[in-house]
Amino acid sequence: MQVVTFDNKPAVIQYNADGTYYYNTEIKEVEVSTENGETDGKTKTEKKWQAEQYTIQNPITKANVKRTVILEHWDKDEQEKLINEYNSATLGVLSVKEEKDTAKSKYKTFLEERKSLIEKIEADLNETDLL
Repeated sequence: MQVVTFDNKPAVIQYNADGTYYYNTEIKEVEVSTENGETDGKTKTEKKWQAEQYTIQNPITKANVKRTVILEHWDKDEQEKLINEYNSATLGVLSVKEEKDTAKSKYKTFLEERKSLIEKIEADLNETDLL
């Protein structure tokens, strides 16, 4: 994911000539200051648009967008580690109460953040007629 600045409001989904797509989210209007050194050296403020941008490989489907964005936030190894630690805590493999509580708390936080992210993606993708 990268934060990108645009002159005009970007579409939620943009096609690239190389066969990939951009998924733009958290789109907002911002003021950008630039120095106008060529004429008078004064700072000039312009209205631009910014978005968090993810590159999505073909095919462009809701499932592929969700998978790509989730993997940008938590890679597979990190997700597996959270699941394994949670299972260890739940099944009694971890014996120290603090370790159990920490593992369960981390996994619950992950699930809550993942759910929130999926809801945001769903809302964004409902705005486009491409999917």
